[in-house]
Amino acid sequence: MRGALVGDVWFEAGSRMISDTLAIADRAAGETSEQIMHENDAMSLAFEALAFEAGKL
Repeated sequence: MRGALVGDVWFEAGSRMISDTLAIADRAAGETSEQIMHENDAMSLAFEALAFEAGKL
């Protein structure tokens, strides 16, 4: 149970940090909001998978 909680906290913090960073970089590169949303969704799925694996530890 503790591993799952740590994974959830890590996922939430990491997801927000990377999402914010990507959004800033994408806007600077002139990408559209739709492109930014697509990339953020993909990154969220990757972090969800990592959090799931962290919960197994």
